[in-house]
Amino acid sequence: MIRVEKGAAPPILQENAEGWHAELLALRQQKAPKKQTGKVQQRYRHKQVKAALVKAFHGRCAYCESQITAVTYGAIEHFFPKSRYPDRTFAWENLLLACDVCNSRKGDTFPLQADGAPLLVNPSAEDPADRLQFDWNPITGLASIYGRDRRGEAVVTLFDLNGTAGRTDLMARRSGYVKKLAALQKLAASNLPAQAEAQALLREAGDRTRSENEYQAFASCFADS
Repeated sequence: MIRVEKGAAPPILQENAEGWHAELLALRQQKAPKKQTGKVQQRYRHKQVKAALVKAFHGRCAYCESQITAVTYGAIEHFFPKSRYPDRTFAWENLLLACDVCNSRKGDTFPLQADGAPLLVNPSAEDPADRLQFDWNPITGLASIYGRDRRGEAVVTLFDLNGTAGRTDLMARRSGYVKKLAALQKLAASNLPAQAEAQALLREAGDRTRSENEYQAFASCFADS
């Protein structure tokens, strides 16, 4: 996970979010049929909203940082689950882009701290690096993520970021990518003819605006070193 600055809400939300929320609230108070309420609640799926999120996250999952748009559509994820916090259904600051796996694993799960604050980390509201440590082990060839505190540990566990609960493909893909970055870093520090090219490729890998660049939390570490 990395910090993502989403920018301003898309026009469709700026113009309609307040009215949609009022309509949704009224229907819930009237105990309207779920079909009617659901139709209003699903307005957050507007194509402008999805496009704005894909652009803000550069097609990467907000949680695992895997590239989404090359293979699937991805999901509009509500950090505060809309089922439990309907007042945040159309709030731009509550919307993230997530891969199908992370979106499914989270679902309505939303653990809270003793003071009622979220235990999970919203990468568009705070820097995940304050809660997570990104570690490359050249001996094992594994790129692992560890929690610096209870909140970081909750993120790693819920989204199975190290593949200990089944996401072995994620761990393998991320580790393979980071292994290449490590090789580039070594070459970039050498006096070999390919040094300049390796340095350029390393800088390119750390470019967060390129959608093909996955796992930027790790890439940034190599590019900045």
